[in-house]
Amino acid sequence: MPVMRSIEALPGPAGLPWLGNAHQLDPRRLHRQLEAWERSYGRCYTFRLGARRVVVLSQTEHVQRILSERPDAFRRFAAIEAVCRELEGYGVFSAEGDDWRRMRKLVLPGFSLRQLRDFHPDLGRITARLGAVWQAAARAGRPIDPLDGLKRYTVDVTSQVAFGRDLNTLERLDSDLQAHLARLFSAINERINAFFPHWRYVWLPRDYRIERSKRVVRKVMFEMIQEAEALLQREPERLAQPRTLLEAMLAARMSEDEATRMSDDEVAANVATFLLAGEDTTAHTLAWALHYLAHDPAIRARAQQEADAVLAHMDVAARFDDVAKLRYITAIVHETLRLRSVLPVQFLEACQDVSFDDLHVPAGTPLFLLTRSCATDAKNFAEPERFVPERWLDAERCPAHAHNPRASFAFGGGPRTCPGRALALVECALVLSMVLKKFDIEAVNGAQAVTEHFDFTMQPVGVSLRFWERAARPRAVTHLSVRAPGVEAEGAST
Repeated sequence: MPVMRSIEALPGPAGLPWLGNAHQLDPRRLHRQLEAWERSYGRCYTFRLGARRVVVLSQTEHVQRILSERPDAFRRFAAIEAVCRELEGYGVFSAEGDDWRRMRKLVLPGFSLRQLRDFHPDLGRITARLGAVWQAAARAGRPIDPLDGLKRYTVDVTSQVAFGRDLNTLERLDSDLQAHLARLFSAINERINAFFPHWRYVWLPRDYRIERSKRVVRKVMFEMIQEAEALLQREPERLAQPRTLLEAMLAARMSEDEATRMSDDEVAANVATFLLAGEDTTAHTLAWALHYLAHDPAIRARAQQEADAVLAHMDVAARFDDVAKLRYITAIVHETLRLRSVLPVQFLEACQDVSFDDLHVPAGTPLFLLTRSCATDAKNFAEPERFVPERWLDAERCPAHAHNPRASFAFGGGPRTCPGRALALVECALVLSMVLKKFDIEAVNGAQAVTEHFDFTMQPVGVSLRFWERAARPRAVTHLSVRAPGVEAEGAST
């Protein structure tokens, strides 16, 4: 039997009494600090949040094992569940154990390929709406920060597919729903990393703003629930064959089977969960993809040729089956997810005593997984810092060695892989092909001006683009010669 090490024996940064390393962590750049410490202390190290010791892991086999053994051996960091309950978002994302199994069974059919095929006309209509918004900006010569439009787009898609209601926030510019959703997302990040939960005792001005955002989102949420309830009363046959995720949850709420029944609070929490998750993650991925396309004329030209060939005379893929033909554009999405994962770090903890090689980890120990480090490891991907979409094409993989798709964890992994994965990939393919078909793209600022900001998910800050209508382009685009970077290195003090 090998001699087992304790987590106290792991290397890591020196901390302060009582505080540990909490004073060194900026929640907005948390992933960068953890990645910087990894460069100093290795792929298995420790730091302290107050008196509590956290183990940070980034070896691919360890990450794969942890994700595959959820939810029984490992669970989300307990603080996440507590904070999500406080923010009325205890849904399938934050639930654990039997609660998660029950919710997951209801959620999965709502994002199946069959469901997406049925909703493809709606997806196409909303994608065309985004194109019209950006066309107006192009004709006015205005630079575009794509994130605002993309967040509105993803909320409209999620509400249509999951809840059967088109919120049309893209055209309703008076809607401030995105700002309230963003505030709640930011609150989750701040509160799970807080040294002391002051909001449970004393509210600061920010806590009052968070409460206001909760009320706004709750109002939208219950309006959708009430509309769905009225529809089910008019058409009771939908109870047996729900057509949306919300209808399925409302049917489960009335179920006599306790194994599948959902409470009123659980229905509401899952509506909030999917509004939040659908708003940020896909929008951030698309913004990063547009950033890369704007800075690489060769990749953009090849993707544009594919969009022209598949879409023909249309601006948006007319049929669901056309999405599968956008192979190179989908490869761009996967490469973007590899380098700019919206989840570069995942927060879990051990449910029982476990060991990793010769390391003994007691039950309850927080485990932070640096998943982007796996995706940028040369053992998993050749030339890992380069943006090379071709590596995802089986027939013409470039380079041909060191390509391990299972080491890219943008959608998680194991039993708790993101249920919205298929919808996210379809949204990305639809939007990118539409943009490439309708527009030329020009970066307004340099590649290095774009930075990463962590608010529970990672998003770009500083993306500024200019769109030109291809059909009415008065002159050739002057492309920047700068190639978009992969994952830029930063100092260990960040």
